[in-house]
Amino acid sequence: MQQSEPEENSKNNQKCIPKQRKRQIQNALLKAAKDQFLLQKQSQYNLQRNYRTKHSRNNQCSNESNQQQCYELVAPISPSPSNLISRVLDQLKQSHQIENPLLLDFGVGDGRWIISAHESNLSYRCIGYDIDNERILLARENIKKYLQKIKFSSCVDPSFTLAQSQKAILQIQNKDVFQILQDRNHTEVDRAQVMIFYLFREAMIKISNLLKQRNFQPVYKTNDKSSNNLKKIVQIVSVGFALPCWSPPIWYDTICGINVYVYHSFQNSDEN
Repeated sequence: MQQSEPEENSKNNQKCIPKQRKRQIQNALLKAAKDQFLLQKQSQYNLQRNYRTKHSRNNQCSNESNQQQCYELVAPISPSPSNLISRVLDQLKQSHQIENPLLLDFGVGDGRWIISAHESNLSYRCIGYDIDNERILLARENIKKYLQKIKFSSCVDPSFTLAQSQKAILQIQNKDVFQILQDRNHTEVDRAQVMIFYLFREAMIKISNLLKQRNFQPVYKTNDKSSNNLKKIVQIVSVGFALPCWSPPIWYDTICGINVYVYHSFQNSDEN
């Protein structure tokens, strides 16, 4: 006996309900698993968000004990890839020849920039700045290993107090990067041919303003005739973020997913 159409539809609806419910449960479980995965990834990311250069918070540290340090985070600890460093150093050589160059690394981290610079050109004198004691110790240890490897130990004092040895080829100094640029008595800034920055965007805004306050001015074109009369070209390397309110970079690339910019600048001698 053939069933009527309403009865068949009723049975079909009853069959669809469990399927729909099952599908809803599966979707809910998938969503829960996805949310849990993203939560774990975010938790891992937060745990790994260590930072290197830190800027003192003047407005919060006045009531802290002398044993406590209060910092504002301005740069990631994620180190520059070796491919990026070698590519930039090659570009610095090609764009402007330097004799006995002085390189300053603002936020030295583990020291890889200044070690690589000296390795590419033994005439480099390099100074790295940081206020993270762990990074400073690591950088000094890496420099020591490098110098022992190339048997160039005579370029540092026997006690290896690099921060105090002004004649050292590779130095690490425990100094705040912003205070260095603010301090007109810090003459290394005026004598530098290369400056390396790997800071967050907000910090680079402040760096840009401090460079202009020290009378650094951009060179807009490498073939600019006016640049031939300049006594010294300063090459500014910014890793990660462009130098705000500055001239267009003379070179730009993305290496290992990281943007890197090279600027040419000069310091107006009228203020020196």
